[in-house]
Amino acid sequence: GVSPRTLHHYDAIGLLKPSSRTEANYRLYGEADLLRLQQILFYRELEVPLGEIRAILDAPDFDLLTALEEAEVFGYWHDCGHAQLKERMGLLNHADFLTGLRPRLVGFHLHDVNENDRDHRIPGTGVVDWSMMAGHLREDDVVVMELSPRLLAEEIEQGRAFLMQNIPMLGAG
Repeated sequence: GVSPRTLHHYDAIGLLKPSSRTEANYRLYGEADLLRLQQILFYRELEVPLGEIRAILDAPDFDLLTALEEAEVFGYWHDCGHAQLKERMGLLNHADFLTGLRPRLVGFHLHDVNENDRDHRIPGTGVVDWSMMAGHLREDDVVVMELSPRLLAEEIEQGRAFLMQNIPMLGAG
């Protein structure tokens, strides 16, 4: 947590001003203040000095998503079945989408989509282009099969065997 002393200090140096005060002079923080506090704590975790944090957050062109991206603290988790559904709806090209996000990819949910657009199916039994997927997976990616809970153990093993056989990166480990 954050102590009252820390909040008083942030107020004193102009880093985090409360939205208002009560008649008894207690500080009241609103939603925007709490978001700013989260951002301050994020930068403190990265050991950025308070003066620099204030300059960053007060910059007129400050953008939280850009700041997080530059700090490399988050990545994109790709759900191949959901992307396949979006491709079938004409919303994106799955391969181009993956290529564009490759620098931010950290992991994959692997499952198939059948002809009726039901997802969480066994890999290799639907319409996902697994050769295209294989070209986007790297050894350091986290890979998880995201399957329907209705599937039998034998079906799950069938999907695992398919992935091991058709995605070289998985079979190499």
